Amino acid sequence: MGKEEKLRQQDSTQKWESFKNSLTISEEFPNVTKIVLKTSLDYPNAFSEAKETSQKEYFSDSKFHFEIECINRDCLYSSLNLNNDLRNAIRSRLKNVHGKVICKGYNTYGCFERKSGRCDTILEFEATIFYS
Repeated sequence: MGKEEKLRQQDSTQKWESFKNSLTISEEFPNVTKIVLKTSLDYPNAFSEAKETSQKEYFSDSKFHFEIECINRDCLYSSLNLNNDLRNAIRSRLKNVHGKVICKGYNTYGCFERKSGRCDTILEFEATIFYS
């Protein structure tokens, strides 16, 4: 296994461990019954433009883990994590929260080696939080 494959495997393992060790929504926030998360990802580059939208529902028995996968297949160490945004919204008892996050992962393995060239995929999100 080459250096790139090892790094990608380590990154994948870290993300899996983070998900596996996350509490459920009800364990972390007993008064939250559901979170509806709408996301829009935009990865414009020199060759094409990739866009993806989705809407997912997370119930009280779902993991409280909102790290969104980057749509740039070559991205290494993507950073599209909404956990703190949603935690802060819930602590403030907000019913709706929206925002934008820009991926600070490396655009490619070559960029990682040079320590330059961020991915810059744009994640726009809107969450509706339901309380008991």
